[in-house]
Amino acid sequence: MSREAILTNKTNPFVEGIDSFFKVSERGSTVTKEIYGGISVFLVSVCALFMQIQIIIEAYSDNIPYCGIYLASTLVAFIGTMLVGLICNLPLVQTASLSLSSVMIGMLTANAGLTYSNVLAITFVAAIVYAIISVMPVTKKLLNEIPLPIKKALPAALGGYICVVALDHMGIISDGGLASIAADNLGGASVAPYVRLCILVGILAVLLAFWNFARKADTPIFTALYVASIVFFLVAAVVGGIQFSYVFSQNRIWIGVNPDKLGEMYTISGAIKELSIGKAFVEGFDFSGYKAAGGNVLAIFVEGVLVFFTMGMLETNAATLGANECGEFLIDEKIDSKVFIVNAFTNIVAAVVGAPAMSVGKSSAVATSDGAKTGFSSVVCGIGYFIALFTWIPFVILSTYTASVPEYGHAGFVFPNVIQASFQIVDGIMLFIGIRMFGSIKKAKDLETFDLLICIFAIIFTIATRNLLYGVCAATVIYFVVSVTSKNKLSGSDRTISLYMNGVAALIIMIFALYHTGAATVTSINETETAATQNATTTDATTSADDNYADFTFDTATGDYSFNATEDVDYYTVWIYPVDADGEMGSEYVAASSRITDKGEISGNVDISSLSFGEYYATLNGFAESGNKDKIIVDFGVSGKLTTPEFSYTVDGNEVTVALYDDTLDIYNNSEMFTDIDVNIMDSEGNTVLTETLTDEDLVGQLMGPFVVYTCEKTIELEDGDYMISMKATGDGGRYAESSDESEVLSLSVKEGENSDGHTSNVVEEE
Repeated sequence: MSREAILTNKTNPFVEGIDSFFKVSERGSTVTKEIYGGISVFLVSVCALFMQIQIIIEAYSDNIPYCGIYLASTLVAFIGTMLVGLICNLPLVQTASLSLSSVMIGMLTANAGLTYSNVLAITFVAAIVYAIISVMPVTKKLLNEIPLPIKKALPAALGGYICVVALDHMGIISDGGLASIAADNLGGASVAPYVRLCILVGILAVLLAFWNFARKADTPIFTALYVASIVFFLVAAVVGGIQFSYVFSQNRIWIGVNPDKLGEMYTISGAIKELSIGKAFVEGFDFSGYKAAGGNVLAIFVEGVLVFFTMGMLETNAATLGANECGEFLIDEKIDSKVFIVNAFTNIVAAVVGAPAMSVGKSSAVATSDGAKTGFSSVVCGIGYFIALFTWIPFVILSTYTASVPEYGHAGFVFPNVIQASFQIVDGIMLFIGIRMFGSIKKAKDLETFDLLICIFAIIFTIATRNLLYGVCAATVIYFVVSVTSKNKLSGSDRTISLYMNGVAALIIMIFALYHTGAATVTSINETETAATQNATTTDATTSADDNYADFTFDTATGDYSFNATEDVDYYTVWIYPVDADGEMGSEYVAASSRITDKGEISGNVDISSLSFGEYYATLNGFAESGNKDKIIVDFGVSGKLTTPEFSYTVDGNEVTVALYDDTLDIYNNSEMFTDIDVNIMDSEGNTVLTETLTDEDLVGQLMGPFVVYTCEKTIELEDGDYMISMKATGDGGRYAESSDESEVLSLSVKEGENSDGHTSNVVEEE
């Protein structure tokens, strides 16, 4: 198949068939644009899918079947995207919905006794209701009678929301994104320059997209994606000297070869076993725990169905209009009701297999920005989703940072870390999409004053709450109240049945939202108090959380542990977390046991030999289908005597520059503790004439791709004369790092206009 054939949609039976079925030429597109648009939206959407999974995993518990949720989500996204392409013939994709996932999380945190299976059952019923309403003739009428200022606000509000989330994930506007990783206990200041590189490559992606769009490139997004990726790998990989053979050997590309230490490495067979197929029916309709806690089953179903149905239609509406804003494909901006029917069916499938709720993805605008106008681009994206069921290639290509170390995680903690990845280039592309969507606000300039204020309020409130549902519902409530109470008929506010339906539904949803906000606050306070209690009670001795497991002992010298494992806990792990200077436990463990599934008296060992000096928590974690158990925490410290410093010096006239040897510095940074280092200058008789101190302020990092090479040196001015010089690491007052022995004493001669140098005997000079 020639490129010319693809470009013209002619001369090739296959291309002509695609062109005829999807009406590609009729809509002013080409098969090439559809393919590029499909590839672009897939690359962005699969990364967005990973981010959604990360949020769900973090929100529920540590006992999340990573592999099962990934497989279920990707499978449902594949089915939904193929259906919207083949049935609706629109350039839209379906993916896990952050807003709907937030609703699920909110329901769980606000309602004691409610389980994930219960929420799946509610989602299933809501999807059925959604599907029934979607096929009703009145649905199309109701959708077209959304209050005008709200309809005008939808794409701009979604665009503003996307911009804020993208900027956050890029680490530009808050500590919630990559910027926070610079202080991570597993990375620390050593990776800060790499983090800045990630942020810069995200900004580069934005600029490339705008430049391509300004020069009217055929595929501005696809080009920005691959150019930014090439730049990133050239800087981070080639200059930094990463050996890609190591990357491949650790199975960051093809999956299912090397099992993870905790049994969480993704394989298709393992993921199938973790699927929650049918739990919505087997366990989901058992609300005994919820009722025992005082819950009202009818009320929770009414709330769930109303919120899921409204949010599903709203997100699908907004994402479709936003995609149309970036590349017109709708006729008179009217959405075919088949889109909502397909979305409803997709959510039925999602509930059955235990996947998060789905909606038309905000990333659909990526395809339309590249010129896609038909469902063929969706089919291309769907094929990408299918491939992603078996390989991480699409995801890994755009991964810039994981929870532990640069780029690809670490062997032994593969899936938990890789699943918590950041995608700077994709975030940059979504920032570009958000800005373009937000530009639709110019279409509201013809609205009357009242309608314009409602439109602006909806946009601002959506951005402020980072929730499209809340923003639109709050604006709808105001619009409804003012419209029905005004003595004079306001522009665009006809008192129709749809106005009352929209207003009442929005009011109910806002009441639920306020309730969940209060409940979430109470939950947060309780969790804080629990953590404070745990921290206050941890000692070097055994601590017990409850009767679910007891007698946990941890040998702080060897890492040996023992405890009694009970039948009601599915499995256990022992994780080691670092503790910072404020007594806060780090977010990532630094050592771990294997997954423990045996029962009775258990004993084992966690390798703590490589831990650097400092304070740690050893935690026993119990995971069960009925709910995870409180951690048992043992507080311990790793201590020892600091290595005797090796150093070199150079004399340039009256200036003496003292440099700590790289190997010594590496030992301090990686396995011991960097503390103040005294530089003692003595006269020829051994009397101290001057003491200078090397501190962390004297550390200078040089970026080498994703790695940072540190040096530590200080320049001292001395008068002419003969001296002796030595070093000693001072320790931290005996808490963890004991002061080192004094180094070898060297002689040095200082004389204006003369140069010399020297070093301790264990310093190896570079050739």
